[in-house]
Amino acid sequence: MANGWKEYQEEATEFFRSLGLTAETDVTLQGVRTLHDIDVVVRSKHVGFEILWLVECKHWKSPVSKLHVLGLREIVHDLGADRGILLSESGFQSGAIEAANLTNVQVTSLATLTEATIHDVSAMRLRELFDRVETWTPPITRPSAFGRPVERFDAPLARHIEFVRWVFCPGWRQAG
Repeated sequence: MANGWKEYQEEATEFFRSLGLTAETDVTLQGVRTLHDIDVVVRSKHVGFEILWLVECKHWKSPVSKLHVLGLREIVHDLGADRGILLSESGFQSGAIEAANLTNVQVTSLATLTEATIHDVSAMRLRELFDRVETWTPPITRPSAFGRPVERFDAPLARHIEFVRWVFCPGWRQAG
């Protein structure tokens, strides 16, 4: 875990990047009323819509108070962001959790987020791997050690491809 606030910010940024999102640290954004310094700005595009999340990182020894949640809610509103995320490994006071309920501000820790998304990230990576296998076509001819093409690819490779498809695609198992 991070030793200082700056390192905590960088860990948060890397977490969001690991999800395939664009994330930047120490960004100043112009709101409707004023400028805001944001710890981490996360951007994404989903079905044609731009998504903006504002992440505030509190690397404190004490739980975060209600005032900080209310402050982030106002910043999210002023910037027209989709979500505000307040990260703290020290937890949140009960008033802070209450102030975040039923709003577009989420209070959590980086450790909790990482644990909650580990299965989603693994599934996403497996899907990418499956897509690669599905679209890959083995070469019909390949050079041999003697410079002459071999007219078929070897049987062990074909068995590996079939096995990978079987593992990643339930439909493949039913068809076979």
